[in-house]
Formats: sequence, C-alpha cells, structure tokens
Amino acid sequence: MKEAPTLGGMALPNGVLLRLPDRWAWAIRTREGIRARALPVPPPPPYARLPLVRGLYALATAYRAAAAAFADSLRELLANGPQLTEKETRLVTGLSLVLGILAALLLFVALPGAMAAGLAGRSGPLAVSLLAGFLKFSLLAGYVLLLNRFHPLWKETLRYHGAEHQIIAAIERGEEATADAAERQSPYHPRCGTAYLALSFLLAVLVFALLPAPASPLAQALGRLALLPALLGLSYEIFAWVGKHPEHPLARLLLAPGLAFQRLTVHRPGREHLEVAVAAARAALTS
Repeated sequence: MKEAPTLGGMALPNGVLLRLPDRWAWAIRTREGIRARALPVPPPPPYARLPLVRGLYALATAYRAAAAAFADSLRELLANGPQLTEKETRLVTGLSLVLGILAALLLFVALPGAMAAGLAGRSGPLAVSLLAGFLKFSLLAGYVLLLNRFHPLWKETLRYHGAEHQIIAAIERGEEATADAAERQSPYHPRCGTAYLALSFLLAVLVFALLPAPASPLAQALGRLALLPALLGLSYEIFAWVGKHPEHPLARLLLAPGLAFQRLTVHRPGREHLEVAVAAARAALTS
C-alpha cells in the first residue's frame, strides 16, 4: 500500500495553502468559484540540511510561499477596489508580511521582555523570564480574542484554518481528498503552526530563565531578539521529533499547550471552506 503523504500548510483569508516536500499549492474562493495554483519548491542546498539551520530554511521557504499565496488572495479581496498590478500586489503583500512580523516581535517579544525586566529585574532571571512569558501570553491571547470578537475576515480565516487541518488529517489517514472525508476529521491538528509557536514560546521562557541578568531592560530585549533565530531552529528540531512520535508521553506533553491554544486560532469550517481545502489538496497532490 502506498504510504500517505505528510502535509503542512496555513490558512488564507479566503483560502488554504498546503505544503508537500517538493511543492506548495493553494486555492482561494473567487467570485467565479475556486482557483487553485501550485508553486514548485527547489531542492534545499546542502547547508539547509544541517540541524538548527534546516528549521530557519524551512521558515524562509514558507515565507516565500506565503507571500505568493497572500498576493493571490489579496488580488481577489481587492477585486472590487483599487486595481493593482501583480508587481504592486507582491510589493504590498511583502511589506505587509514584513511589517506584521516586525510588529509582532515588538509587541509580543521585545515589549513584554522590557516590561518584565523593569518590573522584576532585581528578582533574578527566573522571575523576569516567567513574568515576560506571562505578559507575552496575555498580550497574544487578548489580541486573538479581540480579533475573534470583532473582525469578520479573521473569523473567516480561522474557518479556513480548520478546513486546512481537516483535509490534511483526511489525507494522512489514507482517505481521498474530498469534502466528505475532511468533514469527518477534527479541526485541531498536532502539527499546526500554533503548536510550533507554543513550543517555541515555552522553550524561550526556559532558556531565558537560565541566562544571567542583563545590564538593562534594553539589553534584555535586544539579547532576546538576537537569540530568536537559534530558539526557532531548536524548536523546529523538537517539533519535528514530536511530529514523528505523537503518541510518546513526552510528545503529548509538549503538544498539549499548542492544542489548547488552537481553541482560539481554529474554527470549525463550513462546507464551502472544505471545498476550497479540497481544491488546494488536489492541486498539491496532482501538480
């Protein structure tokens, strides 16, 4: 029997992006129906197979695919508004993603770190790290809750997030890429990017607790930002092991926070969302 493929992916505001080792594919809902596209992924260079480095390379590759998919999604969302050329759309999408990442680093990494250092700096690295972790989680959870409450497009994105998980689960269980098969699956998935971020968050709290106290809150924030690539690479290695051994007791423990946080970042999709996910899966599997 042919082994079922292992997929990854992410949600778009009006569609689903899926990943196989050699290609990315996405589908979006348009005014005319559903449009699917595929993007080949070149073989990684030798250095990208090194531990820690391969995680950063995977994130960079995912950014490239996400930029292309979001540009396609943005063109459709703006179809009734200002008409942008493909180059302009890619520029707007790229700038939006970069600014979004920088804003997230400032709001959810640098700011909580500086606040914790200022409030608990004399209590030692452990107290600072724990307080920073609490502040980061509180800010992020509050932000997500506000979006869930007041942003219709965000809610739609979370439904596509659930559709992405369900079609991946169906395929990995050896079922056909159909809406009926996906509908039977859970919208929560252990290899979700939310679980990876939760693992990275917990690892950062642990590592920062072991570091010596910095000279100032600014040094604290800058030091943590400098360590971020190494932490992301290490989190990727741990997450890859967890993905291969999901039934291991330690893996279950490491996955628990991410699965819990998915209750905020995943909504159960409707049939129309699953149909888009199916189109993305078929484009990924047949391209």
